Amino acid sequence: MLQKFIHLIRDRGSPWRRMTLSQLGEIYIAMMLRSLALSIIGVFIPVYLIQYGYSVSEILLFFAVMFLMRSLADIAAGYVVARWGPKHSMMMSNILLVLALGSFILLPTYRFSVLLPAVLLAFANSGFFIAFHVDFSKVKHQISEGRELGTMFIWERVGGVAGPILGGLIAVLFGDRIMFVAAGIILILGFIPLLRTMEPVKTKQQLQFRSLAIRPMIRDLFSYGFVGIENTMRLMFWPLFLTVSLFASGSYLKIGGIVSVGVLAAIIATTVIGKLVDNRRGKLLLQVSAVGTALVHLIRPFVQNIFTAFGVSVVGDITAVGHRIPYTKGMYDAADSHPGLRIVYLVTMESFSSFTKGLVWLELYILSQYFATQHIFYVGFFMMAAAGLLITTQRFKALES
Repeated sequence: MLQKFIHLIRDRGSPWRRMTLSQLGEIYIAMMLRSLALSIIGVFIPVYLIQYGYSVSEILLFFAVMFLMRSLADIAAGYVVARWGPKHSMMMSNILLVLALGSFILLPTYRFSVLLPAVLLAFANSGFFIAFHVDFSKVKHQISEGRELGTMFIWERVGGVAGPILGGLIAVLFGDRIMFVAAGIILILGFIPLLRTMEPVKTKQQLQFRSLAIRPMIRDLFSYGFVGIENTMRLMFWPLFLTVSLFASGSYLKIGGIVSVGVLAAIIATTVIGKLVDNRRGKLLLQVSAVGTALVHLIRPFVQNIFTAFGVSVVGDITAVGHRIPYTKGMYDAADSHPGLRIVYLVTMESFSSFTKGLVWLELYILSQYFATQHIFYVGFFMMAAAGLLITTQRFKALES
């Protein structure tokens, strides 16, 4: 009887658009736990590699390979989501991420290439973020989407506040390898909320990439590429700069504190931003925030002490949330406008963004072979500023109305 009831409501199609708040809460908790795990080690990956003798060039190559590999892994993740559903993909990604953390722990002992953890991270992140976008874009509610995205960003940021400080303390008190062990334990706990409810989308789907019209979404693709460049370089290039140029010692606690304060400021601003998006002010908010983001990135290479680093991080994180929430709303609404092609649309967006991010990191790696490290930082921050400004090239219909 239960099976008949499930088939009945599936045939009517209604539950795929009327998900319960518990399913949104499930996504919030899963994102918070993953964010906590990643923020314990994420911003410290450049610090960790520098401490164990890897050069800036090797670190740039690490990120270039990771993102270029992600452009392929995103497509593979799309097939996993279509076949088994986003929750299964998230759980698989957590397993791969635990393996990646293990490779970081073994890296100082065996001195193998940094490209191994780069590849593992690529598939782990693709498996999660493709699934997350599909899941959230499906269960969101149109009239309160801005607030729901704001809530999601808050939950993500809650993990982001605690993680860097916790990771810095663990590194100082117990050793930097223990950071990866702690992150792995939290990732395993991340399985729990994903087991509570059914998959939010139909499984055993066939992906039809040829059915997606690329020409109308050219602006979507390039603007999302700029979003990705700005976001990942702010999270990874900025800590690398602080490690190499500003903090000769005590990097873990100092960078952890700087990142946590910036994230806390973003949490405070997020509630207001979510309401502005729901009140049809998303486009203006995106444009103002993107310009502010660009200006902050131009200031970063001239930071010379911990106090200005705190200030830049706070303002930068607030402006980043200011453009990410309305942009994400626009992208999710655009996914809604592709019935039957939601996964294909989101996979295409993510894969293109990963490819552009990989190209930027690869370009920086090539330049590092010929120019001084400080010059590479100047170029990198200019690229971040340009990417921030070019986010405004988006033309999502949801933000125009």
